[in-house]
Amino acid sequence: MFTFLFGEYRRKAIRGYRERLFLMYLGIVSASLFAACALFMPAYLLSAAKRDAILIPDASLSEKAKTESKAIEGEVRALKEKLSYAKADADDIALSAVLERVGARREPGISITSVALRRGAEKGAISISGRAATRDALVSFSKSLQGEPSFGSVNLPVSSLAKSRDIPFSISIDSKF
Repeated sequence: MFTFLFGEYRRKAIRGYRERLFLMYLGIVSASLFAACALFMPAYLLSAAKRDAILIPDASLSEKAKTESKAIEGEVRALKEKLSYAKADADDIALSAVLERVGARREPGISITSVALRRGAEKGAISISGRAATRDALVSFSKSLQGEPSFGSVNLPVSSLAKSRDIPFSISIDSKF
């Protein structure tokens, strides 16, 4: 089309064509950017609102936290009182020390379900119940308890050795504590 025009007219026509083409591309890019901004605006507003909801502390939540902390402090005071009664017998070996000794002697394959202590005037008794995976694990646990110097006699009933796997047991120990 531009081949029929001469010199200056031809350059003006090509320049006008290029200007219109540039303006058309500029318009398409501008419209695309405007549409993208319009489409992303709700997502931005929603995320900003969620961020503000997280960052700005709610007054009702802080009041609830204060009341919960006061309740916890009251429970801690009550537990401290109970512990002071438990610490009154300082001459006796602590229950936790007995449990630590039993737990330290526990073999793999032994699960302890209960430990009962009976204190007497001169000596006490410990009764340990649980399950052993194998007979060998139960025998080695009993022997390791016999090796504890603070424990007296360790009694494992023969009936506990009747099964070879998944054995329920009850061991009684005489001790001074």
